[in-house]
Amino acid sequence: MASVFSKDFFAGISFWKTLLAVGLVLYLILIPLSNIGNPQLFLIKWASFSSPSQPVSDFSRTNLSHIAFGLLGSVKTWPHRRGYLEAWWRPNKTRGYVYLDRPPTPDLLPWPQTAPPYRIVDNISEIFRNVKPRFELMPRMVHGILELFREEHDDMRWIVMGDDDSIFFLDNIVDVLTEYDHTKYYYLGWHSESVISNYWFSFDQAFGGAGSC
Repeated sequence: MASVFSKDFFAGISFWKTLLAVGLVLYLILIPLSNIGNPQLFLIKWASFSSPSQPVSDFSRTNLSHIAFGLLGSVKTWPHRRGYLEAWWRPNKTRGYVYLDRPPTPDLLPWPQTAPPYRIVDNISEIFRNVKPRFELMPRMVHGILELFREEHDDMRWIVMGDDDSIFFLDNIVDVLTEYDHTKYYYLGWHSESVISNYWFSFDQAFGGAGSC
């Protein structure tokens, strides 16, 4: 009688062992990446992606008044993009400015009270003489942080940078930043210049590339 433990039987066991090993390796690799986009997708959370330290007391909890927004725009784009900012901006409650490349033309004045107040960006042409950035927007964005801090540093805990067509959900931002220690340095954001980044790292992140804390 032929043995039930044939070569085909052992070959089948080897195949499933190999498949199981490959699956385990992929699982261990993908968990950290998935936790970046949406930590709730898996029950396991690695230490490097654990929740940040909580504030010491309710008195120190971050609120909207502690957050300043720097929004990069231009006179050319403002007429058809202002609606994006007015959709979430809360007059007399939200802090920040929209930074224009030059003074607004007469047809854009008086400046609407429902929009962020405007500022004219500093002349940083000297920077471009010494450095040739791939995209001029990048130095402007970084320098915008300095310009915003220069005016809004009093009792400010967080800076949020975006474009003039960025839409922010203010209550959500406050809820997230409350979980972090504002006395430490954090960069919150992710690259998503194309939809493929969202496909790889979860659709639960903001799409567009702009928008960082």
